[in-house]
Amino acid sequence: MKGPGVSGRPERIGSLAHARAEELRGVVEAVRAGEVIALMTETLWGLSADPFSRLAMERLATLKGRDGGKGFLCLVPSLDSLATLGVSVNERTMDALRRLWPSPVTVILPSARPLPASGGFSTVAVRMPAAEALLRLLRATGPLASTSANTEGDTPATTVVEVERLFGDRVAWIVGEMCSSDARPSTVVDATAQPARVLRAGAGDSAVERFIREIEGYPESP
Repeated sequence: MKGPGVSGRPERIGSLAHARAEELRGVVEAVRAGEVIALMTETLWGLSADPFSRLAMERLATLKGRDGGKGFLCLVPSLDSLATLGVSVNERTMDALRRLWPSPVTVILPSARPLPASGGFSTVAVRMPAAEALLRLLRATGPLASTSANTEGDTPATTVVEVERLFGDRVAWIVGEMCSSDARPSTVVDATAQPARVLRAGAGDSAVERFIREIEGYPESP
């Protein structure tokens, strides 16, 4: 992995909402080249890369300190992106996803083809984030594989300084500002389980119960 910035330091975008077009192009080019970027999502700082590139996923796993056989979640800009991940679900689940997203809820869905990002599994974890600036970036890059900005088992970074200290020039770009002091990871729901179940509580807990009821076909609560 190369360090693209001046003196080996990564390039910076302080505010994604106010990023210039040439800056976004730089991020897109880095992702397409298989580089890893550090990205402030609507929940926590993350490390992100092209989910379709084996090289990018190897780099992401190396930064994370993660062995093979464990996948990364994918951030998407729209429901239409699910098809590019090989996801095919019934209409009831698709309708429930339309009502759930965008939100800080990651949903594990069936995938017809294993992706480099999915660790070889026939499922993929997907989230459509709620931040409009982040969706704008995702519309330019396409889906991004993502994981919290920390080495496996450690506390996630919460500031740009921590991201730079942990990863330095091993990321091509650092995009975003400080996350809030009470930031939580996304809620994770396994929609492939019977019945569907929450695997991790998080920032989207309030939306999860209704989603599970809907994909299971239960009637609405009075």
